[in-house]
Amino acid sequence: METEYEIFAREHGRSLAAAGVKSFGFERKPALAALAALRESGLAVLGGEVYSAGNGELRLTYDNWSTERRSAESFDDFQTRSLAAAEHYISNYRESEQAATLYALVECERS
Repeated sequence: METEYEIFAREHGRSLAAAGVKSFGFERKPALAALAALRESGLAVLGGEVYSAGNGELRLTYDNWSTERRSAESFDDFQTRSLAAAEHYISNYRESEQAATLYALVECERS
């Protein structure tokens, strides 16, 4: 059975296969909505990478963020903190005016 996030990614994401990545990228507004889908699916965000899509090319910008689970931190607390960090990064990232910016999220299951 697919999670809310998997359904959301398939419907609103853009395949990053052209960049050799088996994942989806989202423009800012859908990326922020994807965070809600991750929460609903019980997932956290380990981090993410930023891609630029323009002139028929998809390229990694080498901009990224990450969030590590702290020792003795509950998964629920980590999930809340990691989603807040992703939201902050995505909301504040300075996007190019020449190409679409895509955010690839690295999700993490409860452990």
